[in-house]
Amino acid sequence: DGIQRLEIDAAGPVVSDLANQLLEVGWGPRFGVQIVTQVATADKKDFKERFTIEVLDNSQGGEVRDIGDLSGGERVVVEEALRAALACYVNLRSRQPCRTIWRDEADGGLSAEAGPAYIAMLRKLKDLSGAEQLLFCTHRQELAELADAIVEVADGRVISIRKVA
Repeated sequence: DGIQRLEIDAAGPVVSDLANQLLEVGWGPRFGVQIVTQVATADKKDFKERFTIEVLDNSQGGEVRDIGDLSGGERVVVEEALRAALACYVNLRSRQPCRTIWRDEADGGLSAEAGPAYIAMLRKLKDLSGAEQLLFCTHRQELAELADAIVEVADGRVISIRKVA
């Protein structure tokens, strides 16, 4: 109730917009998300509280889908966009914002085709959030090559650092 409700209601559209900007970078108009915090009552005279996340799948005519109904890779993409958007929202409102974005093998559930789009989404997150650097760990060489620099680690030790052209 009160201020908390107002804060959640105000955050919904902003977080939805941030998530949609992230999704647009890598996947074009395929997915859209909307955080719904209020719905009209049955008599349409008032609103009642509700918290749902609607996933619009534009490959299926803009049909609203549940996150649980998405394929594994689709789910990774949409969930990552939502988590990243929420973190971005909090970071932008913080007195002491984080300046580094970390991801540790979050690309594991993605297909080879979706990997580069995921990295593009992370770069957009860096820009939107005002972060200074993005560090991600991956075992996939094709994704590592999309980084600005690669730090190779073996047996807990850095074995090489190189800039990527």
